[in-house]
Amino acid sequence: MPIFSKKFDTKSIPQRSKRDGSSAQIQEKLDDFQVIQLNLTNKKKLKFVDGMWIVTQQPGDADDITAMRKRLQKLEEENNLNQIKVDILLDMLTENLSELKILRDK
Repeated sequence: MPIFSKKFDTKSIPQRSKRDGSSAQIQEKLDDFQVIQLNLTNKKKLKFVDGMWIVTQQPGDADDITAMRKRLQKLEEENNLNQIKVDILLDMLTENLSELKILRDK
């Protein structure tokens, strides 16, 4: 009996048998993963389609969209009002500065 036996020699691996028609089955399984969906809340869902995340519309989302549009309109009106107030204050400031200059010159 030799001291170093071939006990740990690598053994050859048998070849795999050919698969018939399995590529179509694999493609069908991959199609299931083409569209990924995330449920963020009860009403919000995201879908990953063709490399982009898309927000899906739920029946309850219309209420959220109309509420957001109303809020946007309110904020735009408030912004316009603030712009008018700033313009009026600038006009008042320039008027006061011009009056002050006239008084100093006398």
